[in-house]
Formats: sequence, C-alpha cells, structure tokens
Amino acid sequence: MEAIILKAYIGIDQVSFATTETECEKILGAPIRRSKNRKNEIKLVYEKFEFTFPPDGSKILEMSFRPNVKLLVNEIDIFNDKMALNKLSKIDSPLEYVGILFFPTLGISAAGLHRQDDRVVTAISKGRFDGVLHNFVPYKVSDRV
Repeated sequence: MEAIILKAYIGIDQVSFATTETECEKILGAPIRRSKNRKNEIKLVYEKFEFTFPPDGSKILEMSFRPNVKLLVNEIDIFNDKMALNKLSKIDSPLEYVGILFFPTLGISAAGLHRQDDRVVTAISKGRFDGVLHNFVPYKVSDRV
C-alpha cells in the first residue's frame, strides 16, 4: 500500500489546501460521491480520502482519511502504528472536545484514535477550528498501547 504523506496545513502530494473543487476533480477525476453537509459545504468522496469545500467550491477546508490508507504524519503511520497517539502527543499537545482529539501544531483532528474504534483523521485548513477552539481542553495520553 502506497503511503499518503500529510503535511501540516499544506496537504497531501496530489492536492493542497489551496486546491479548489474544480482543480481537485481535474487532478483526481470524478468522486465516488458528492454531497453537501448541513452548512451547505461540498463533500467530495474518493476511495482513499474525502475533501470538504465551502459552498462556493474554493479552497479545501478539510481532508479526511479512514484506516483503508497508510497515512503518514511526521513519519508516523497513523492507522497502523499502535503507539501513534503517544508519538503524536510527543510532537504536539492534543486537545479534546466531544470525543475528538485536535493536534493544533499538526493541523489534524482524530476521532476514535484514542479508543481504537471507528477511526477518522481529518486535516484542517488554518483557522478552521478558530470558532470552536475555546471548547477544547487538554487531553492526557496514557503510555498504554
């Protein structure tokens, strides 16, 4: 499985946070599914990732990944390394709100990673969490696997 390398607040090899909806489709082809969320944001779903755009289709707001990919953040295999959460917390101090962990320096949020259940990692564009950041509290990562 080829690794997807995620760079904080920049993006992945194929697309960056500066990529528009139109450009994304030119680069990756037609998505498996296109939908809108309750904020009227556009979601493009591909086999290996999902992108969220504002209603006007301008620059990417979020890039989401599930365990069917080898996702590397700072050379850490997020979904396959059992110590990924511990390793990430040594680089960045995680915050938590309603079961979602946020690593502000790395620009990623993670759901299920600390419980090893339905895991999703989402890279966010700069400023995406500014309106809700006050809700997050420090999260202590245990040294257990």
